[in-house]
Amino acid sequence: MKDYFKHDKGYLLINEEAFFLTSSGNWSEILSLSEKSISSRKVNNRRADRMYYFVGLLMVACFYAFYSKKILAGFGGMALLFFVWNYLKNETTARYKIPLQKIIQLEITESRKLQIRFYNEMGQEDTEYIHGVEPRGIAFLKKNFIKFIVS
Repeated sequence: MKDYFKHDKGYLLINEEAFFLTSSGNWSEILSLSEKSISSRKVNNRRADRMYYFVGLLMVACFYAFYSKKILAGFGGMALLFFVWNYLKNETTARYKIPLQKIIQLEITESRKLQIRFYNEMGQEDTEYIHGVEPRGIAFLKKNFIKFIVS
């Protein structure tokens, strides 16, 4: 059993050992993932902060171009901002693993939203919400993880 599924902010990779949340869907990325903890949250937050700072700087540059009467440069900057945002939005996704033995419950809603309740690295109950899981992934979860699913 080994598969991966796209969701709104990245990928959910599943094998016999764990669920892995990544931004790329690349199986080699799971080798460096740890369980969800305070340190993994800090790493994810720093990554997201850097992306937001970069997009913010681009926005300031666009506004400066508009106000300095360089309309074409302003529109070019706005287009660049749009493409950079679409490229980098996956950088804000959570990256960690959830071992199967620590999963408490899976809840799947009609709107393709997955709620995973599990014990994190510190042994505390935690929840992860994953929006926009592709239909193939929902079917895979319902077929292979029926013991965790609640209606």
